[in-house]
Amino acid sequence: MVGRIFYIFGGRIAGSKRSGELFALDTATMHWSKVRTGGSLPCGREFHTCTAFGGELFVYGGWDGVRWLSDCFAYNIERNEWRQLNPRISPPARSGHCAQVIADGSTGRYCVCVVGGGGGGHGTYLNDVWMLDPSYEWRRSLVSGSIMSRSGHSASVMCTVQSIALYTYVVARTTIAVIGGHGIESRLFGLRGREVYFNDVHLFDSQTQHWTTAQVSGATFTARAYHSCVSVDGVAIIFGGWNGNETFGDLMTLEPGKCFIGLAMIVTFCQ
Repeated sequence: MVGRIFYIFGGRIAGSKRSGELFALDTATMHWSKVRTGGSLPCGREFHTCTAFGGELFVYGGWDGVRWLSDCFAYNIERNEWRQLNPRISPPARSGHCAQVIADGSTGRYCVCVVGGGGGGHGTYLNDVWMLDPSYEWRRSLVSGSIMSRSGHSASVMCTVQSIALYTYVVARTTIAVIGGHGIESRLFGLRGREVYFNDVHLFDSQTQHWTTAQVSGATFTARAYHSCVSVDGVAIIFGGWNGNETFGDLMTLEPGKCFIGLAMIVTFCQ
């Protein structure tokens, strides 16, 4: 979402074809239009992320029907032009990850944060955290705490606060919630467990780079992956999803309680 324009890139269309098209919805008129773009266009893909940041859309990763992807493209909205980024290092290839714009506490700058996903050629699941900074370089975050590796999860910004330090230096701090997804159940002796779907909520503090598990109350949130999630004023609005057997059509919200810096946040599901 950029201003009143909602953008959507790619995805699977009829049959097994993956789209590389960009569409825009003007939310004032509710009119869809296909955006005819120039530059170095991304290939068609699904299970990628498309994140708006600083007047650009960043498309990262996904699955093109043959391989997992690790490329990253930036679409400049004003110039109507794509370009492929060429960072010094890139995260491992993946799909089904999540991405949000957060305040990176280690650098003091806002960046695109990517969490987890399924990747590589071995059907593995990931739980790593990567930051794409305004200079278009990737950096892996050295986090404390952890979450189970997963794919098909979502991320929502729960709160951003401004901390005023000595000499009035302002440091932004973001808490994001990672919700649901699916992965592999842990087993002893290195044995591969069964596939499981999650209904948990984990919180990532961008300043401390620390994971905590949220205390959840309220309505029952059925375990699922590949749901849609959007953050509106710190409230996550969640629609649909899939649990391996059933497709959901429910609409739920995840509302933050008090945002205690350095402590677990209490969150509430509502239906």
